[in-house]
Amino acid sequence: MQINKIQSNHYTNQTNFTGGHHPRHFSSMMNHLFKKTIGQNPDMFEATNTIIVSTKLDNGKEVTGAANFFNGKFVGLVLEEGCEHLKSKFMKTVLDKYIEKISSKNIKDKISRNEKSHF
Repeated sequence: MQINKIQSNHYTNQTNFTGGHHPRHFSSMMNHLFKKTIGQNPDMFEATNTIIVSTKLDNGKEVTGAANFFNGKFVGLVLEEGCEHLKSKFMKTVLDKYIEKISSKNIKDKISRNEKSHF
């Protein structure tokens, strides 16, 4: 699984959380990505308050949204027209794929062992 695109100011960026935790909420993930992308690629001629996020949902539909920021903090998400009803599924999918992408093999193994022990 992967997040197809995270773009800010026409720069595609790959970033990781530093430390031993994963983001628990879509907003904390977006705040981290905003801080990393704007800090690494400042562009005075582009709007620096939006990150475009695109992903493929479980049903195979490609959905794109714009994450908006104010003073460096996530304030909302606007999905493309006709996909507004998929907002919570979109946020969950993006967060899950991001965690999957940044997790080490040891963490993935630990998560899968914990999920199996609950059944």
